[in-house]
Amino acid sequence: MPWQLGYDLKRMRVFVLPADPVTLGKLFEHSARLFLASFLTVLLPSSVLTAWSFLPGLLIPELSSPDPKVLMEGMNIFLSYFPFYLTGILILYATLFYRVNALLETQALSNFQAFMMAIGKLLPLFVAAILYTLFNVLGMMIIFPAIYFGIALVLFMPCILFDRANGFTALTASYKLVAGEWWRTAAALTFPLMVSVFLGLLSIGSLESLLVILGENKIEVVPYLQFTYTLVTGLLSSLYVTTLLLHHHDLKLRKQQSPFAPPQAFVA
Repeated sequence: MPWQLGYDLKRMRVFVLPADPVTLGKLFEHSARLFLASFLTVLLPSSVLTAWSFLPGLLIPELSSPDPKVLMEGMNIFLSYFPFYLTGILILYATLFYRVNALLETQALSNFQAFMMAIGKLLPLFVAAILYTLFNVLGMMIIFPAIYFGIALVLFMPCILFDRANGFTALTASYKLVAGEWWRTAAALTFPLMVSVFLGLLSIGSLESLLVILGENKIEVVPYLQFTYTLVTGLLSSLYVTTLLLHHHDLKLRKQQSPFAPPQAFVA
């Protein structure tokens, strides 16, 4: 089934994406358009996700300390709350995925319905996220494996949400989808990262200039800059979701045309 986007940069209309794999340029274009189309739709869960990302810094002031010893104490405190924090992150990102996907399929889905669907997938998401983290931590002992597995397994969430994979098979499904398309996947993930970093730095640069003009001390404005950067990048989190969702679809199309297609269970 072709994908549908419900937004045009010039006027509201429904148009159909090709049913064949697209170039990276088209993928970026479609991701940006889907981000614009869904921005207001997912503004509430995006805002909650942004607020959730502020919690560690607000509740554990040691994490903002320039003293390495105090910072390590803050990290130890955070580790005790990490499962709770990770649970919130997974539920909120899954809610975003469901809401954006509903827009693609022109389905009526409220934030509450998407939230409840996300809670229903929490166990496999949590298992996959822990395994994903372990792979990356172990891979950090040698830099390249960490980078390789971090990208090869990154599709575990859409595999669980839309391909009915469980917490273990989702990582296998992601690996098989990315196999032979690792560099394409790395490039696809770079797009939302670069946009978020650019707009985040642009925002704090503009704010810093304004505050300095108003007579504020550069050191005193650092907390405001940190808050602004986190706020801007948090509200752009749905761009990561739209890119990953469309790339997930694109890879499945490519595998369907390949003699090395993944098992049918992983094809939506």
